[in-house]
Amino acid sequence: METRYLPIFSPEIKTAWAKIEKDAPGLNPFMYYGFQSHLAESLRPWTAIGLHSVKAICVYDHGRIMGILPFVRRNTDGKMRLLGDIKGCGINDMVIAANTSKRQEYADMAVDKFLSLSKAGKGKLRRLPPESPIVENLRLRTIPPVSTTPCVRIPLPDSYDDWAASLSKSVRQNLRTAYNRLKRDGHVISFHTDTYGKRDSAVYSAALGLYAQRQASAYTSGGKLKKLFREIKIRHFDKTSDTLGRLDNSATFLLKIDGVPAACMSGLLSHDGGLFVVPRLAADSAFKFYSPGYLLLSEAIKHFLSTTDVRIIDLSRGNERYKTDLGGEIYHTSDYKNL
Repeated sequence: METRYLPIFSPEIKTAWAKIEKDAPGLNPFMYYGFQSHLAESLRPWTAIGLHSVKAICVYDHGRIMGILPFVRRNTDGKMRLLGDIKGCGINDMVIAANTSKRQEYADMAVDKFLSLSKAGKGKLRRLPPESPIVENLRLRTIPPVSTTPCVRIPLPDSYDDWAASLSKSVRQNLRTAYNRLKRDGHVISFHTDTYGKRDSAVYSAALGLYAQRQASAYTSGGKLKKLFREIKIRHFDKTSDTLGRLDNSATFLLKIDGVPAACMSGLLSHDGGLFVVPRLAADSAFKFYSPGYLLLSEAIKHFLSTTDVRIIDLSRGNERYKTDLGGEIYHTSDYKNL
């Protein structure tokens, strides 16, 4: 076995990565070549002038690429991170061929190379899921994470009624109350999709607008001008916005109240159709009385269970109460720094 550094856009990596994706149904969509290569594409201005290198550590076994660890190295100071270490990417990990008994061995070799390439104390391995062999490697090195982040995934049964029955009595009542309030007040809700099977760019555009406005108003300090710049940045210059708007396996769900966007969710579908990961979910606080976030997820789950094979919705980072109220289970990703 051996390791080599290859440019992320090399045909050899693309071919090997595609095969691993096809043969590894459990691979998280954040680690698909389509998502990762779009992130690399956004760094081309810096790689073109030599400020950054975007490559992958490839582990070869009997002449075949069996493991891929994509990374970014800042050439001015040697700082290194994983390519997917950005806001909007729920997890990072190594891409490893399925059905191999050498999974940990491949990861050990890749981590060795990563640490040897980074300057001492300037490497970061963040957003690693608990099942990652990289986590096991660092545990054996007695390197603890500097922090962990709660994330939530919702496992789904085979029917909407079974999912609803699994919720607490109070949450079921909250859902009924939300629907009843809309009906009582004469409001009309509508559910819209921009999915892998039926594209509607207007849905994604409206959802992006709602998400950008929510991020700017709720999570940006400063005056109106600063909030406006944040909204423009998310709409037109954000890596995740561009990626979610272009990938074939992306999907967006939009809930409207009286024709006005009230809540939205954008994410990526796994190749086997069983997992939907969600880096973006937002609700307009103006409709708070009607619990639009609850309603959006309720309608999305109806859609998944009636028309798709999705049985896990991974809501990614954050353990807000509404996620666990609706059946979510908490897990943690780990961050390692100063490696």
